[in-house]
Amino acid sequence: MIHLRLLSRIGPVVVALALLFAPLAALAGPPDFTVLENRLSDALARYDAATVAELWDDSFVFVFPNGHVSHEDANMAVVTVRSAWRSNPAEAGDRYIATHVWVRRGDRWRLVSAQVAHIAP
Repeated sequence: MIHLRLLSRIGPVVVALALLFAPLAALAGPPDFTVLENRLSDALARYDAATVAELWDDSFVFVFPNGHVSHEDANMAVVTVRSAWRSNPAEAGDRYIATHVWVRRGDRWRLVSAQVAHIAP
């Protein structure tokens, strides 16, 4: 009998909390990047500056196919690196190109992102 009384008192509180936090749980999930990428592609194809401005952050960085970088953030740097990785110093090694994103945190620069691609022989 005590359990039923306790449940009848706690039950409405649990339901209220669930209803209160349900919208927060929906926001906490990962975004659907397919939707975002499709919106961006459509906006670029239509020259829709308003949508592009909505999707691009103020610290947006663009790396052109020739390796040149365009951005306006003094606390961020994008570096294109070409390298050869080899397990034996006598070998020529495989060639790679990487894009590194550096961010200034206080008085230090920290690497926050890296992308590496193999360069075909």
